[in-house]
Amino acid sequence: MRKTLAILLSVVAIPTVSHAKKLEKSMKKDCLVCHQNWLLEAKVSSPKLLTDKKILAGDTIMCLTCHDGSMADDRLTFLNFDKHSHPVDVKVPDNMDIPDKYPLNDGKLFCGTCHTPHSEVGSQDKLDYTFMRFKNTDSSMCIDCHRNNTGHGNHPVLEETAEKMSPEIVAKIKELNGKVGENNEVTCQSCHAAHKGQGEHALIVSNKNSQLCAVCHMEEVNSPEHKNPMSHPIAVSVEEAGVNPERINLKLNGSNIECYSCHKVHHSQEEKLLAEQKKQLCVACHTSEATVLHSKHAFEDKDACLECHTAHKAVGPNLWGRELSDKAESYAVFLEAGEKDRMCISCHYPGGEAPDMGTISHPTNVKSSVKSLPLDDGKVACMSCHDPHRWSVVDNPVSKADASFLRVPERELCGRCHAGKLECAQGVHANIKNRNVLGETSDNAGVCAACHVPHRATGKYLKGVEGAEGKDAVTAFCMACHGEGGVAKAKVMSGKFADHPVDVMTEDGKLVTCASCHNPHNAKKFALAAPVKGDSALCLECHKGKSVKETAHYLVDKDETIMEHGQCYACHKPHNPEGPTLWSRALGEGKTVNEKQCTSCHAKGKMAADLTTGKITHPLGGDVVSNDLPAINQQTGTPGMGVLDCGSCHDPHGDAKASPFLRLSNKGSQLCISCHKEEVAIKGTGHDINGQMCAACHVPHQAKSAFLWKMELKNFTYPTGEPVDRASTYCLTCHNESGIASDATVKYYFHPYKDFDLVASDRPGRKGKWPLYAEDGSEVERGGAIACETCHDAHIHGKTYFLRNKTVAGSTCVDCHGDEAVIRYMWYHTDKVRQPHPSYK
Repeated sequence: MRKTLAILLSVVAIPTVSHAKKLEKSMKKDCLVCHQNWLLEAKVSSPKLLTDKKILAGDTIMCLTCHDGSMADDRLTFLNFDKHSHPVDVKVPDNMDIPDKYPLNDGKLFCGTCHTPHSEVGSQDKLDYTFMRFKNTDSSMCIDCHRNNTGHGNHPVLEETAEKMSPEIVAKIKELNGKVGENNEVTCQSCHAAHKGQGEHALIVSNKNSQLCAVCHMEEVNSPEHKNPMSHPIAVSVEEAGVNPERINLKLNGSNIECYSCHKVHHSQEEKLLAEQKKQLCVACHTSEATVLHSKHAFEDKDACLECHTAHKAVGPNLWGRELSDKAESYAVFLEAGEKDRMCISCHYPGGEAPDMGTISHPTNVKSSVKSLPLDDGKVACMSCHDPHRWSVVDNPVSKADASFLRVPERELCGRCHAGKLECAQGVHANIKNRNVLGETSDNAGVCAACHVPHRATGKYLKGVEGAEGKDAVTAFCMACHGEGGVAKAKVMSGKFADHPVDVMTEDGKLVTCASCHNPHNAKKFALAAPVKGDSALCLECHKGKSVKETAHYLVDKDETIMEHGQCYACHKPHNPEGPTLWSRALGEGKTVNEKQCTSCHAKGKMAADLTTGKITHPLGGDVVSNDLPAINQQTGTPGMGVLDCGSCHDPHGDAKASPFLRLSNKGSQLCISCHKEEVAIKGTGHDINGQMCAACHVPHQAKSAFLWKMELKNFTYPTGEPVDRASTYCLTCHNESGIASDATVKYYFHPYKDFDLVASDRPGRKGKWPLYAEDGSEVERGGAIACETCHDAHIHGKTYFLRNKTVAGSTCVDCHGDEAVIRYMWYHTDKVRQPHPSYK
């Protein structure tokens, strides 16, 4: 039994030893599939060998013997080594430190550097088994060699990007055969593929036109296919910006700018992986804006261009990067600023980083037809006058007027748009030397600066001088200089009497201001808006119907000064007048305002000395009872609440031919009876001589006696030889044998008055009016004489012989004569009732 068992064991053992040898021999053959350098023939020279080169197991050619399609079809991978796969058969750069665990072939990379079939990584059952030398979790193998491409100055990877990519972006990366980390982090393989890459540098997709960057950063892309004005454009030629590509020290795609023109994925020394220093990056292309680096917008210790602009996620046009604070937003609304103006306001607002423009500034966001300066969509903007990238266009600016980011020096700037206003350089405002509120003069900033400032104005119309606030805007502007204390000392409006009124409305509803008559920008004399020489055309534009041409008041041909200043200047001047109504002459004598004005000419020794009112003239200063004639305000000299004055009857601007400047025709004494209404009863009576009514006996001026008597008074005496009282003389001048009323001669008219004390005052029972007169013809209450006017009123109906009273009842006659009074009254002018008495003789 034991013998049998031993035989069996020996039988089993013998084949086993033979199989082990066979297996060892088979394994050697398998190894030699790759390790051909182990062959004896490879160690000696033999004519049978195709090459005498010692081929390593992981050499590219060796790997290709199986990966040529016979075992696995990876031909594209091998053919792609010189294009978009990880390079092999290249010497490792001296500055690159390859860990010892990664073998090299004669100092060069080869397939075996990263791959080995002896690795325990992965499953050999999988057809896509990669034989990685180590686990490449989160691109750890990549980082082993490319440590300098991670960390600071490189695109963030791994924990820096954990959970920062959206599911959509992760899906895009995987769709392009890229890989992400366990927590969706960015890894080297998110952008690079060691084999079968689609772009240069083994990228998973070509980065031409920044395609790879756009996979994750699409919201920052602004390309022709994906418009996004809030980001810097890419895939556009720098030549379109007038820049020569050869002069740019940035990476371009041909002449096109790409993401990588400004950013470096690896080895950047700047924030945000910029390709240049912040102050130099933008001006590398934007060469014409490089002047900003030498301006106040360079922002010392700051980032120059990037203080205002941002390449991505801008908040306004021109890649504006500054949000408006609440204060800045309110200020922009207040100024009605345009969209691009808001960029400036983000700094230039009250309390902001830079000076604000004040509450009154040059308007922006308004349409302009002028093309001499740049506009924003046809509208004026801050950038129309200012170039924010150039502090000054002159080499050595002497003041802010030469700098301040102005496109041209201020002395030339205004005229670019307001060319029609430059005539003022030859006008009365040409030589103003005072400093405006910004401290500039016309010498520095041009003729406009004498009155205007573009910002921080003190009033409307860009008022650049202090003073005269509170008036209408135009008047306030002018009076700042032309008012008391102003710089226009020779033309200050500070006379005793008011100048031409402003801040009032014309008949057609327009506001009167200084600019109604003056155009401060023209070169005409007195800066008038229309001529005044000769016929005062300017005045007559408003004061229609006031021309005195072809009247006695038209004095243009008689005085050169009046000719120069216009017909109105004969009596009026708009500024610093001598009296009310803009009176231009020294006031004459008189009790009322019009009388003083009229006697400045109508007086002895004056221009109209032959047309004076005389010593006896119509009284002035009383009430005006006419509805057709005005009272004259004694403060203004014009119709209003006032008294009877020259202007009540006369209109100096009226027609002197038809009537001597009368407001009403005096034909039929129409003018007189408009006030003297009771006296109209004279019409048609014996005293209405030739229909003259009042004019038969009276004249308003140059009267011969009291009561505006027209005729020379004659001297009459009583039978006693005493002179007749003046009151009766008026009547007797006509009612005598040689007078015009000779057919009604009064022969008996005397009543004794001496030794009597006649009283005309009221008493119980007194009826009617029975006036007494002194010798000078004035009416008195007592001690006077009974004159014609005691019984007669020349203006009362003539059928009763112009008697004042219908009966003597209650009369002065009754006081003395009692029952005889009626007889003596009725036959007073006959000798029948007269007793022998010295007084009647």
